[in-house]
Order: sequence, then structure tokens, then C-alpha cells
Amino acid sequence: MPEYAQQQKEAYQEQRQKQLQKLKTQMEELKARTAEASEQAKAEFQKLIQDVQKKQEAAQKKLKELQAASAETWEEVKVALDVAMEEVQKSYEKFRARWSDKENV
Repeated sequence: MPEYAQQQKEAYQEQRQKQLQKLKTQMEELKARTAEASEQAKAEFQKLIQDVQKKQEAAQKKLKELQAASAETWEEVKVALDVAMEEVQKSYEKFRARWSDKENV
């Protein structure tokens, strides 16, 4: 892989890894706060948490695929990882919005 392409790939990997770690930390904080919720709300939150975690795992898998990708395939894997990261972000925002709704009730 040409050096410039390798540098781009590594920078992209690092950026996405940091984003995944930040989302994981934010999820842990929200999960801790849901301990105070009612049983019904906890059940709802658990489903949302599982959705986010499932999508985080899928994004992490795509990140590993990116790390193993060749010069010819890394752009293709990058697109798949972008989609996976967008899905994680959407699920997280949905969870955060529901938590905010419950806090304001």
C-alpha cells in the first residue's frame, strides 16, 4: 500500500476507534443513570441499550475488517464502516432522546 494511502487508512481507523470509545463511555454513563428509572422504563431502556450495543459490535467488526483490508479494498470497507457508525449514532441518539423524555416526566 502506498505510504499516503496507508497514512489515510490509519488516521481514519484511529478516528473511528475514538468515536466508538466515546460512544461506549457515553452509553455507560446513561446506563448508570437508568438505574434510577422505574421497572417499566428500565425494560424499555434495556431494549434500547441492547440495540446500541449490537450496532456497536457490528461497527467494531467493520473496524477490524478495515484494519485487515488491502489497499484495493479499504475504501470499500470504509464505506461499510461509515454506514455502521451512522447506525450506532442513530441508535445512541434514540436512546438518549428516550432517556431525556423520561427524565422530564
